[in-house]
Amino acid sequence: MTLRRLIRGLRLYAQGSLACLYLAAGGFLLRRNRPLLREVASRLGSGGLPGGRPRGLIPPRPLGEVIKTSTTVTLAELEDADGAVSLLELVVIASLVREQDPSLSLEIGTFHGRTTLNIAMNQRPGTEVITLDLPAEDLPRVDKALEDSDKKYILKDSSGARFAGRRTEARIVQLYGDSSRYDFSQYAGRVDLVFVDGAHSYDFVLNDSRVALSCVRPGGVVLWHDYDTPHWPGVTRALNELYQTDPRFAEVMHIEGTSLCLLRR
Repeated sequence: MTLRRLIRGLRLYAQGSLACLYLAAGGFLLRRNRPLLREVASRLGSGGLPGGRPRGLIPPRPLGEVIKTSTTVTLAELEDADGAVSLLELVVIASLVREQDPSLSLEIGTFHGRTTLNIAMNQRPGTEVITLDLPAEDLPRVDKALEDSDKKYILKDSSGARFAGRRTEARIVQLYGDSSRYDFSQYAGRVDLVFVDGAHSYDFVLNDSRVALSCVRPGGVVLWHDYDTPHWPGVTRALNELYQTDPRFAEVMHIEGTSLCLLRR
């Protein structure tokens, strides 16, 4: 165990102990502390979900409060696939792109490029979508822990196959690398919309979320996929922690009826 990980573990232990003491001393009576109480109960085996996966603690927000139902979008590649966003989620993302009108979007996790394509199609001509994917050959050199289920999405024939050869491919920039080590400094404070849908382990989601926040400009938005789903507990656990402990993520909302979370910077 490295010294940095030891210090982080001790800090989390101290924070957790103080949180439990605070709740026991009467903090549980305050409504704003109910999410924290539910999280503690879930970790102790009470109030959690079958299989021990964490319960989503981020408040759901009705779809009509997140996007305008009158927004017109352009969609392509409607057929769903394992690991991809649902059709409703694709509509939500495309609508947010139309309403946000980004000049620069950033996606962490290209996969087959279906979401990438639809982001690009709903941006104005002359704008750009940057998308980062982990190439299969780099899998043995990944620093952070990966979920076993993630590996099949990395070991694919090609990245971005859904946008290859499309007219909008000209405004898509495909990058390759490990998001936990990639240098995003050139995008700091410049991105209008960030979509986080890379590796789903707790450590990766924490890292990618902080990267997203460093890249998004004031007035921009960050979107996450796969929150509060049975297959990816690491996403739920990481976003729950950021929502509860980091003031910068206090306004994250869970879009009702989807596995998407949204933060308006």
